[in-house]
Amino acid sequence: MKTSNPSLRTMIPVFMLLTLIILPVSVHAHVTPSIRLISFKDAVRKIVQGGDLRLKRVTINDEQATQMKAFGNWDLLEENYNFIIKYDENHSLSRVVVQLKEYSRHGTIVIAVGMNSEGKVVNAFVTDVQNEVLQWIQPLLQDNFMQRFKGADTNMSPTTVLEGINNVMTRSYAKRIANAVKRSTQLFEVVFK
Repeated sequence: MKTSNPSLRTMIPVFMLLTLIILPVSVHAHVTPSIRLISFKDAVRKIVQGGDLRLKRVTINDEQATQMKAFGNWDLLEENYNFIIKYDENHSLSRVVVQLKEYSRHGTIVIAVGMNSEGKVVNAFVTDVQNEVLQWIQPLLQDNFMQRFKGADTNMSPTTVLEGINNVMTRSYAKRIANAVKRSTQLFEVVFK
């Protein structure tokens, strides 16, 4: 392409280069906006119901990472975790809340899981989901699916909570949520026991 404007001549190759870089990235991207179903702060309030709360930041060390990998359901994409800890009047651990992410090709699911001093689930909430994933998560939330995890611990079988879920995609995300809840109990065991 011939042009008499020198600035236009330099802009055309730059534009072509940007197009070659941006186009494949935008075609490959599969990101939808995140929807907050409940804030982490509100989930913590519902789980711990007041008291003396402390934040504990944990970076998983090599020994803990080995323990977590041994469970067989960890990908260890993250190594830093924040725990909200409630202490009782004797200054003993009473409740622990952790927020975990479960990744899928359609988007991320974020859950908050509360456990008692033995590492058993007392409550769990889906806090955030990608917009595209909501269509498969919504039936679970309307059916009080998260209540199925009360009392769960590291021995929980994620398939036991899938009863009555027939839609293939909803069932797939129910498994992902169940895995995240189980990973929460495993994380408790590795960090607090």
